[in-house]
Amino acid sequence: MSEVERIAALERQVANLTLMVEVSKTLNSTLDLDSLLQIIIKSATELTNTEMASILLVDRASGELRFEAATGAEREALKTLVVPRDNSIAGWVVRENKPLLIRDVQHDPRFYRQVDSATGLATRSILGVPLRFKGQVIGVLEALNKIEGNDFTDEDVQVLTTLAGQAAVAIENARLLAELREQDRLKSQFITDASHEMRTPLTTIKGYLQLILDGAMDAEQQRTSLEIAARNIDVITRLVNDILYLQEMATIRAERVPVEMAGLVREVVAAAQGQARLAGVILRAEIPPSDLPPVSGSRKRLARALANLVENAIKFNTDGGEVVVRLREEASSLRVEVSDTGIGIPAEYLDKIFNRFYRIDSSAPHLARGVGLGLPIAKQIVEEHGGEMHVKSEPGKGSVFSFTLPKT
Repeated sequence: MSEVERIAALERQVANLTLMVEVSKTLNSTLDLDSLLQIIIKSATELTNTEMASILLVDRASGELRFEAATGAEREALKTLVVPRDNSIAGWVVRENKPLLIRDVQHDPRFYRQVDSATGLATRSILGVPLRFKGQVIGVLEALNKIEGNDFTDEDVQVLTTLAGQAAVAIENARLLAELREQDRLKSQFITDASHEMRTPLTTIKGYLQLILDGAMDAEQQRTSLEIAARNIDVITRLVNDILYLQEMATIRAERVPVEMAGLVREVVAAAQGQARLAGVILRAEIPPSDLPPVSGSRKRLARALANLVENAIKFNTDGGEVVVRLREEASSLRVEVSDTGIGIPAEYLDKIFNRFYRIDSSAPHLARGVGLGLPIAKQIVEEHGGEMHVKSEPGKGSVFSFTLPKT
């Protein structure tokens, strides 16, 4: 290396260090995740002298690798793209937990070409480094296409790795703050919703009792009023029990023991036969005659999830209708299905019915009963057991609620 080249290299290092100090100050000055991600990719392009940069994060729930930020207009095009962890450069960085420099991506089998297809970019070269937090890879920071056709250098790898180390800490801090804020918001909203749900039946009870105390009713009217008050007390009792159950799920982890689902289905169906008879609904189970593998989880909670679905299927059915609980084995899971011949659910409500306290428009009287916690509780239980909840419905024909649970 000549003296001129050595001096130029030192000047670049000083410039990068100066920029890195400024970047560090900036990263520590904000906890807004979107702003933070934009600062990181802007800094990455400046430090590596590249055309663009992107950040992919590992989804905590699904494990999928998704773009969270990118330079320029490509950002929105990439947001919906899931990058495979097995056949992609970013996936390799996550798996191997180390940087990867590819000077000609078009001849590398790990290059995921859907990215260029989605954005219209022409990727030539990539430098990807892991975003690590407490020893765990949470994502990948990528820099693409050196300006003026230059090659990535070892200095680029070092600089981008240093930036990624600072960025990962800042991203996790911002995520934590966002989660805490969301928890506070949900807690406040939950208290507000619960208070509202209690106020309505309490107002009804108070009104009827006051009429009785005022002597404004004869004996028959008093009896009717007390029956209405008793039903509203049942609503409050169910609401309190559901709230306590949600609190239990939030504070106590589900036990993990082998659960034989065929026996559990039989028990839940047997326990609901009284409710079905009162509603004039036929309730039956369809269980394979052969032995099924167990699932791992809490028998109590899984029974509660299924019971909530069965109760809803009976409640929103029609006189003479039918509810069938089916259990079957699939490739890697067991599927439990609760179908009914009831009034069904309009399509516009299907993405809302698992929200806490959500009840379909009270202008449809048969749909407005309940406190709106049965389905959210069932879905939460299924998901904490690694399963998925699904629903299909057609107004006037009935609904099918089903969930899967991974086999042990």
